[in-house]
Amino acid sequence: MRLTKHVYLVGSGDSGFRLSADADCNVYLIASATGELGLIDSGSGLATDIILKQIIAEGFDPSKIKIIFCTHAHPDHAGGIYELRKLLGCIVALPDAEATGFEAHDEAALGLIEARRAGIYGPEYSFRTCHVDYRVQHKDEFTIGELRITAIHVPSHSVGSTCYLLQEGQQGRKSLFSGDVIFADGRLGLLNCQGSSLENYRKYLSRLRGLDIDALFPGHYRFVLNNGQKDIDKACQILETSLFIPPTVKDCC
Repeated sequence: MRLTKHVYLVGSGDSGFRLSADADCNVYLIASATGELGLIDSGSGLATDIILKQIIAEGFDPSKIKIIFCTHAHPDHAGGIYELRKLLGCIVALPDAEATGFEAHDEAALGLIEARRAGIYGPEYSFRTCHVDYRVQHKDEFTIGELRITAIHVPSHSVGSTCYLLQEGQQGRKSLFSGDVIFADGRLGLLNCQGSSLENYRKYLSRLRGLDIDALFPGHYRFVLNNGQKDIDKACQILETSLFIPPTVKDCC
């Protein structure tokens, strides 16, 4: 599903557009004019074949995927990394704060224990991990062809949660892949599990202020194609002024 000139939705689960496995996050393909590709997140690993078919159906060769940018290591976002890396030989970039837990298959750090308890994954679910090629730090910059991507570490939903800012040229459109940090209408991805922190939201969400974001592409539910900064600023304003816990994405489900 083409969303902008350079961005396609190629995977999405029950909390989105049902393109792939129910447990999948929104998986976005970044396509440069040179033919080089990047992937934002990998889904749960339960429908990697469907995600690859979606990429092919959009007219792209999956072998051109240079790098998988993982927003965080929860299974719905990182569960497909193992198979995609094995099939495509691409680089895996995962936030430094979660890379060790991912490589060690630490189910507590990965949020898998709570997710199983909540019934999202059955006991038969196998979350396969692999070596992390690149440990992403705040303000790291990458290129996919002519496109520039900047990592913005926003520990909040999880300790390593990282957003990726895509800018099309010097004065071009700006798209933010926000993972589970922030969603449309300014809702937060605060969870009742290890690593998720309202205090960190208060400290770090302001890193997303003043970016003049056009498109906001979250890890679940709907996306925003224009004036995405409005949704971000709404959440920042609530965090700065309200005495009560801000609305989370669960409030709209």
